[in-house]
Amino acid sequence: MILSSEDELNSLGTGSTYKAISVSIVENTSISQPPLSEQEAIANYLDEKTAKIDLLVELKKKQIELLKEQRTALINQASYQRFKSKRKNERFRH
Repeated sequence: MILSSEDELNSLGTGSTYKAISVSIVENTSISQPPLSEQEAIANYLDEKTAKIDLLVELKKKQIELLKEQRTALINQASYQRFKSKRKNERFRH
């Protein structure tokens, strides 16, 4: 339905470089809308889906933070092990 309205508006436009439509044409053009119940159903569907997306985004952010913490812990552990090993080797040399 929107596509046919778009085609209709394009046919009413003037100009070769870009299409221009006068305000009076837009004011006198009717664009159909779905019934209010359908609009509400669409809005509810979109609200539900965006809420799920928002939740997934938050979960991924938490996962990223946990992975950063794990990375830091592994680096610290490896550094400590290297330091401990180096210190042990220095004791045996003296």
